[in-house]
Amino acid sequence: EYTESEIDNVLKNAKRGLASDTEAVENIESDPDVTFYIVGFTPNSARISQKFIYRDKFGNLMSNAEKHQCDLRINPSSERSVYFRDIAGELVSPKSTGEKAPSPLMTDIMLAAFYGTPYPDGLLATIVRRVKTDSNDDKSHYIKLNDTRAGIIKACLNRKYKREEITMAWNDENKNQAYICGGLFAIYEVIQKEASGGTLNRTITDSYFASACSRPASVFPKLGILAMNHMRKLNEISCIRFNKLIEQLMDDLDGEFPATLSNDDQGRFIVGYYQMNKKIYTSDKAKGKDE
Repeated sequence: EYTESEIDNVLKNAKRGLASDTEAVENIESDPDVTFYIVGFTPNSARISQKFIYRDKFGNLMSNAEKHQCDLRINPSSERSVYFRDIAGELVSPKSTGEKAPSPLMTDIMLAAFYGTPYPDGLLATIVRRVKTDSNDDKSHYIKLNDTRAGIIKACLNRKYKREEITMAWNDENKNQAYICGGLFAIYEVIQKEASGGTLNRTITDSYFASACSRPASVFPKLGILAMNHMRKLNEISCIRFNKLIEQLMDDLDGEFPATLSNDDQGRFIVGYYQMNKKIYTSDKAKGKDE
């Protein structure tokens, strides 16, 4: 028999994605085949209603909980756990005071995590919509797109297609057109910011992100012209650097942009944008240390 505190420690470690490498888990998982239950209830003014019953081997629960955290992790430098409340918070507008994530959707997300199955399509669709419609503000630059939202998209796509299509960082070997378009958009945005000296009130992300994510062919030719104009304000070294990045991605696209993107491809676009931003930022940070 195990004490309540021992079981509590194991479940806390599982939520953090540490199910296989902690002393507490090793001590309590002497019988990973023991049957384990999780029951979900929904409160009601008149009675409590049962939402689901999870039944599986304890070892499977621990393994799936660890996989859930690994799938959601997209920032190599961060080991922060993503709790269900974090996911729920990203499914609603940050400006809303009373809106809550749909209860049926949260149930399906939890069961996917418990069983190690693909996440519901509604999760990806909702996150993509939030990224396209939400905006950063003066208090936070991580409303529109942050580690949690990018990680959710990564997890949804990789589980749906049963392969590691989306890696932890920008992947030059990923030739998906939507992913490449997202990276190209990030480069155009950085060029605009550097050319303005960081004094812009409105960037191309504020004006064109949603349309570029949905209909690249209708937006990117205009963005390319804007980027060329902005680069005239940059020094020669920066121009060479950005031209090299742009040429590589344009070669991967064969000079053509997709007319429209499906919801899954919009997710790939968003992750490409996120990861290229990280790549440029990390490169600039490393360069600053070397100088």
